Amino acid sequence: PVGRFHYLATPVIDDSTVPAGHYNSLIITAQDGGIDNMAAFDPARHRAVINEPGSFSGAITFAAHLRRTTGYQLAGHGAAAPVQSGGHLASIGMVAAGTADLAAIDRVSFALAKAACPDDVAAVRVIDETAFYPGLPFVADGALPPRAVEVIRDRLLAFRTQPAWQEMAGTLRLRDLIVLNAADYDVMATVGG
Repeated sequence: PVGRFHYLATPVIDDSTVPAGHYNSLIITAQDGGIDNMAAFDPARHRAVINEPGSFSGAITFAAHLRRTTGYQLAGHGAAAPVQSGGHLASIGMVAAGTADLAAIDRVSFALAKAACPDDVAAVRVIDETAFYPGLPFVADGALPPRAVEVIRDRLLAFRTQPAWQEMAGTLRLRDLIVLNAADYDVMATVGG
């Protein structure tokens, strides 16, 4: 939000199918016996799992995508309510184990999960993906003066030339940093509405 933070830059995911500075979530189901496609989702028969209600990639964009593609709301009580896992790895594990039928996993988290829990990733498959949104940004305190923000941004961008950047970027599956227009993030406030 403007005033609370100053936007600095956004990581670029090392995936040529993703627009620079953006990310999305992959919709997964069980490899064996999972849902064929989004149109087959029926909240009376299938259980969705979310990270937690405030998770942008693991709940909010998932709910918007489900509403847009199937007409169903990712809400409710009792058997129709989504179960909360607490995080992407736990959601993958629940779908792999068959305790949930559908989940949305941040694309980078899914790539990282291939190393962290390869058996769980092998037990799921991607059946769809959400729309792309601006990636999680680097930000600075909103109380900083403009000159300090410029210095921090310049140093952050210069970090890409350091050996530590190469190691970090490799680990996190990043290709670069980019400076987007801060207004590009305004769309995120409209997703849950």
